[in-house]
Amino acid sequence: MTDSKTTELISVLLPTYNPDLRYFNKCIESVLNQSYTNFELIISDDSPTTIVTDFLQKYNDPRIRFFKNKKGKGIFQNLNHAIGQADGAFLQIFCQDDYMYEGLLTNQLRALNENPKAGFVYAQYDAVNEKDEMNIPCHFSGNKQDEIFFVPQQKATNLFFKYGCLPGNLSTVMLRKKVIEEQGLFSEDYPYVGDFKCWVDITKRHGFAIVRPPMLAVRTHSQQASHTMGGIKWIEEVLPIYQQLYREISIGESRRMPRLFINEKMGVQGFYLILKSMVLSKKPALLKKLRLLNQAPFKLWLIVVLFVVTLRQKIKFFQLDNVILFED
Repeated sequence: MTDSKTTELISVLLPTYNPDLRYFNKCIESVLNQSYTNFELIISDDSPTTIVTDFLQKYNDPRIRFFKNKKGKGIFQNLNHAIGQADGAFLQIFCQDDYMYEGLLTNQLRALNENPKAGFVYAQYDAVNEKDEMNIPCHFSGNKQDEIFFVPQQKATNLFFKYGCLPGNLSTVMLRKKVIEEQGLFSEDYPYVGDFKCWVDITKRHGFAIVRPPMLAVRTHSQQASHTMGGIKWIEEVLPIYQQLYREISIGESRRMPRLFINEKMGVQGFYLILKSMVLSKKPALLKKLRLLNQAPFKLWLIVVLFVVTLRQKIKFFQLDNVILFED
């Protein structure tokens, strides 16, 4: 990929909370060493200590803009605060444990410039562990023409219905600031899946682009937020999103197969998480949460049957044919 010749200001948004300085140092350095240099790095810090404040003393880079919050905001409120400070027309979100490869900003910006109907772009990534060892490398075997791929609005909705939160991680996404101004900030009513909610809402009006070669490393470790979230809270937030997607997908034929698919995919997963939470917490009252799985297009009786016959999704019966959902 070649460097972009554009000079637009990119705002890199980095919400922080008690970062592990081993990872945070690599994160900051990876931003400052980008081949695209016209950016501002906005750090909005939720930490109850001065760990980030003290760490940043060693930098004398005018592109770094630091904001210390008086009290913790939570991830999406903190991210919204960073957006409010941004001067750039493009917003690259990034997380404190991850690190960019040199061409991330160049190629994210290129993807949006080449695809004006894209509300956001996400890059594929490699997954690394605490020791920077590759857990799950991203395999890209395409040619030059396949490096950037555009998904139009309706197909974008269909893809989210089938595959879930496609960007996978906040660090992969660059947004047009005008899109956020158009639809509003990240919803703070969705503290667990606010990113998924935002991407789905954007696809009501816009498509998105994908930078297919990996452009960053996303770190996995036991203390990150995605490993400590509550299962039931996650289910409570994600089910309405799938209900919304089900109403908005485009299907030329019967909706029977998508109903079966979503009950097997999300319904069975939700059923398992609720049962697991009940057993681990020893709170039988949590069974009342099963009512979440009995709202259209979800059917609790069908989910129970599928939970048993699929051996908790070790085998799958219902797959959506791309021809049904994605044909022109």
